[in-house]
Amino acid sequence: MVQLVLQQARGQARLGERREVHAGLDQGAKLLEGMPKPEHPENHFVFDHTKWIFYAADCYTWLGDDEPAEEHAREIIAYHTQPDGSSNAPMRSANSHMDLAVIRARYGDLDEAVHHGFAAFGYDRKTEASLLSRAADLDRILSRRYPGERLADNFHERYLDAHAALRRRTRTLS
Repeated sequence: MVQLVLQQARGQARLGERREVHAGLDQGAKLLEGMPKPEHPENHFVFDHTKWIFYAADCYTWLGDDEPAEEHAREIIAYHTQPDGSSNAPMRSANSHMDLAVIRARYGDLDEAVHHGFAAFGYDRKTEASLLSRAADLDRILSRRYPGERLADNFHERYLDAHAALRRRTRTLS
């Protein structure tokens, strides 16, 4: 139930429905508080507090609430970073880097935006589609704010390469 409530909040965030998003995040937090602490939070089907933070970061990023979005995205990255620098939750880490990239781009920090965008592509993930959707958001911001800038163009090329690779894999699976 928590995941369904937060998935709905994410959809509402994409639509800009601020009040509904905050209500969904609150409802999800209340539901989560009533649940026992999971014994195996690494299980994909278990919902724990860090997953709530991950969903909230996305919601806040899409709403343009950059301060809580950045705080939550950084918390997710720190929580999941292993001593060797790898992540025990690469999809969450990649999406959190993409949140940071979008936020930094909105603040006018091209270097950090592209750094986080490339970092997002550096994780070994099971699925590319959701990350590519997020990368498209960043690519639009960079193209609009930084036309002709080398770093923005570099990210655009990396995004196009990832998009083409996904199409090739999808055709191979068909």
